[in-house]
Amino acid sequence: MSEEREAELSQSHDQAWRDLDKATTIGAYIISSEAATLLEEFRRRPGLDWDENPASDVYEDEAKSYTKALNDFRDIAKKDLGVDRQV
Repeated sequence: MSEEREAELSQSHDQAWRDLDKATTIGAYIISSEAATLLEEFRRRPGLDWDENPASDVYEDEAKSYTKALNDFRDIAKKDLGVDRQV
């Protein structure tokens, strides 16, 4: 992975983490407790160690975690909104 690409991914990751932290902090006020709990568990999940793994492996692991969390969050939101059709 080029240094430029790694810097770009790092910047995007840092911004996403700040956004997640903000959403988790205020989430209980605007989303269901189940959704807020999911965000908190996601934020606290263990991840690969940056010092012991190549950046590409860390980013791939993060992408898988984000995908699962987004799918779970979508399911919770659909339940909260009373939407039961598959998209």
